[in-house]
Amino acid sequence: MADCHYQDVHIGAAWISMIEPSPGHERSFNRWYANDHFYSGGMCLPGIFAGRRWVATKALRQLRYANTEDMRDYGCYLHTNLFAAHLVDEVNTALSKTLQELGGKGRMYGDAIFRRHIYTAITPYQGVVYSDSAAEGPLDIHALDYPFEGVVLEIIDARSVETRPQLIGWLKETFVPLKINQSPAMTMCLIFTHADLPEMIKSPRLPEKLETGDQRIVLLWFLEKEPRECWTGFEGHAGLVNESDLGDVALVAPFMPTVPGTDRYVDELG
Repeated sequence: MADCHYQDVHIGAAWISMIEPSPGHERSFNRWYANDHFYSGGMCLPGIFAGRRWVATKALRQLRYANTEDMRDYGCYLHTNLFAAHLVDEVNTALSKTLQELGGKGRMYGDAIFRRHIYTAITPYQGVVYSDSAAEGPLDIHALDYPFEGVVLEIIDARSVETRPQLIGWLKETFVPLKINQSPAMTMCLIFTHADLPEMIKSPRLPEKLETGDQRIVLLWFLEKEPRECWTGFEGHAGLVNESDLGDVALVAPFMPTVPGTDRYVDELG
């Protein structure tokens, strides 16, 4: 630590992974991820400084807006980690090595706990928008540690690669400030861009290169209330983004935090 002279902490990227356990594997998946993989495959890696697991019950999934049936109906668990800005490359290297080591020890359970990745990516950080009422509230680096009651994952695809920077600017300066200040339940929104997983990270379960990856933007909206209590604030997102002529919404999906070390909400998934 004597060699580290960083004056601040900055987010460099996030690990965002929406996973669907196969029917009958929900409980074993939750226990494996909560008791082992969340730590051994995430929090223990150098450069990862925060993490949180989220869950979407059947009732929450019924609120979703999605442009595909797969995203609408599946992906009941969401896993999020924040990477320190100065250690993103180290995280990628450590993640690749760790996944291979865990797989070699039989701790990935690919043939025992069936599941699939609906959306998984390492997403470079583009910034944060705070609500006007959150001047003394948590900062972006606290997003996964502060006891938020919910998070909404929103995925937006720019109309082209060239217009993605313009869409990011519009989201930061117009759309997000407008929406976040219309509801006292919304505190902050973190903005990321999609990046395909590095070639060094190998797993047959991880998604292949996304065809529209260079157009994709990912938002995480953090809520002070349970999502169902403030969902009206998200119902018009697809129409507003479409009217901008800059992009199209692929997903708006609410989640609640899991309770670490428990199977709470597992019985409400189906």
